[in-house]
Amino acid sequence: FQATLSGWHTRAIGGFDRAAARERLAIPEGYEPQVAIAIGRQGNPELLPDSLRERERPTDRKPLNQIVAEGRFSFAEP
Repeated sequence: FQATLSGWHTRAIGGFDRAAARERLAIPEGYEPQVAIAIGRQGNPELLPDSLRERERPTDRKPLNQIVAEGRFSFAEP
């Protein structure tokens, strides 16, 4: 949230090389990297190649009432 308030964009990345992260960041035993977060400024989409520019649109997402609960857990089994 702070990054957004400061004019930055973030992207959580779950698919990264955990062994390489452990080595390069000197992560000690007993700790397990779970996510990497890229932080940067959003560029002009017009500068992207056509193949990437097409991906710069909102994705179809589930409505919040299907993924957010208040109080007791209330989601039905799929």
